[in-house]
Amino acid sequence: MTPRNIEQVAQIRSSLQERLNDDEKPFYIESIAEAGIGDVKKMGTQDIDKMLRFFASTEASVEYQENVFAAVEAYLPDYLVSYLANSDFDNDGVTFAEELRLGTNPSVPDRPARSYVPPIREMDGEIDL
Repeated sequence: MTPRNIEQVAQIRSSLQERLNDDEKPFYIESIAEAGIGDVKKMGTQDIDKMLRFFASTEASVEYQENVFAAVEAYLPDYLVSYLANSDFDNDGVTFAEELRLGTNPSVPDRPARSYVPPIREMDGEIDL
């Protein structure tokens, strides 16, 4: 991992540690068992991918996804925290961590609305649209 990634992981861990108390974490850890994830201490990149597919298939809220991340981060090595934070499951160019920060759903592509604005031309002193 690069120094930039190490700093990113430290910032993510710091922000997530205050999100849930220790009594709340088991609920979120148990909830991802439906995704086929058993022991969070043994998670790998394939399990992270399963979890992201689970979020998408269940239309999980942004809050739920952030709470799951907060619940599992303590069990993940730095490279998996970085892998999850930098994942882009919906392929919209916005990472998982950035989507959470913005409050947008990491499972739903964020595409700016594009509208056509016709050019304005002036003809004989009159505006023509």
